[in-house]
Amino acid sequence: MYKPYDRSQLQNVINLIVGCNNSESYQVGFVGDGYEEVRETLLYDFSDLPLEESIYTYEEDDVFTCFAFDISTRDKYVEVWGPFLDKHIGLDKVYNLWVYAMEHLHPLKLNYNFFIGAHNQLAINFLEDYVKADRIRQHDNLEFKISNRSFSNIRLPNNVQVIKVETLSQNYYTALVNLHHRYFPGTYYSIDDILERINRENNLYLLIKNHQLAGYAYLEKSTTDKHVSLEYIAIDGAFQGQGLSKLLFASIVKETEQDEFSHIQLCVDENNQRALNLYESLGFFLASSYIHYKL
Repeated sequence: MYKPYDRSQLQNVINLIVGCNNSESYQVGFVGDGYEEVRETLLYDFSDLPLEESIYTYEEDDVFTCFAFDISTRDKYVEVWGPFLDKHIGLDKVYNLWVYAMEHLHPLKLNYNFFIGAHNQLAINFLEDYVKADRIRQHDNLEFKISNRSFSNIRLPNNVQVIKVETLSQNYYTALVNLHHRYFPGTYYSIDDILERINRENNLYLLIKNHQLAGYAYLEKSTTDKHVSLEYIAIDGAFQGQGLSKLLFASIVKETEQDEFSHIQLCVDENNQRALNLYESLGFFLASSYIHYKL
């Protein structure tokens, strides 16, 4: 039976997502692979629409699958959680579920984005052969172990500050907007979005040199599984080549280490060799790869 989500299905949805994302062959990117992490996201940080309008399910006997749509109504942007597939369900039934969901969501005129594990061949076949989604690029998911002590002795020079933002000074707002747009055009969060999201877990850092904005970083912490997602980090071109990215990252590592987080993760385009070289020099390693599709 195809139907919208109801609250009685929460555990089935979480178990499906966690089960798939703990197997390389069925992974869907940026969703999470721990029960509490997925549950917290779905209940408290998922979609502008209620879950009953954001998740669509198929259930028959012992077979269960779903699509979950993390919807930004303002930007018309959707990150699709799915397809969640295994050997027990055929692609035809999953496609019928997709069509069913689109009948409900089509009036919103949304832009759909999928992030599929590079080894998830079933989902790749589904998106390319059934949905006819456009393959955009491959992203590498990198990780840094916070137990790495390589930054413990780094100190900031007198003319450099790293500021953890609570309320952004107007002096830096325009420069930050321009820097963010220059390095991440068309991205999922604008600076205004980031400023609205700042709280105990979501932190914005400014790197100031000689009273000028030289760079910034924005991260989101998961207290359930003790990891940090580094969503954005950039150094203004006028300040590059001065070791400032290392100073900024060292400040982040020291704070997250104090809060007993285990690792920092980030995503980068596999063709961005300059960024990959930078992150490798900071101590990141390749954890997984995801393919971005768009519809």
